[in-house]
Amino acid sequence: MSVQNTTTVCFLQRNRTYADVARDFFVNNSEETLETVESYCGGMLTIDDDVAPVTGAEFVYHDVAPDEAVKVESYHEVYDSDFLLQLRITIKTASNGLIFWSKIYKNKFPCEVILWDDGSFGKNVQR
Repeated sequence: MSVQNTTTVCFLQRNRTYADVARDFFVNNSEETLETVESYCGGMLTIDDDVAPVTGAEFVYHDVAPDEAVKVESYHEVYDSDFLLQLRITIKTASNGLIFWSKIYKNKFPCEVILWDDGSFGKNVQR
């Protein structure tokens, strides 16, 4: 049985900053400058028997350099804990074309691998 060593090329990471605020980042751990990285967060929250839509910030970054992290969302772990959110990220690269990642989550930010160095994709990735 052989063990394959792979390294993450693109992944998501949460960074708790102060109080209960967290900032969520997309990290380009590749050797390639990415043409664009776009993120959008939306979702809903319930208020008694009503449902209210929630829209977050939309971020667009061009020429994301190797070893660069870009913010894709901010989250307050107390005030935003009742929200059901969907984070969508679109990445445009010269080597892989368009890569789409999306996940619905509540409370726990999905720190996930999007792309491995062997060219395989992580969970919730579409091309």
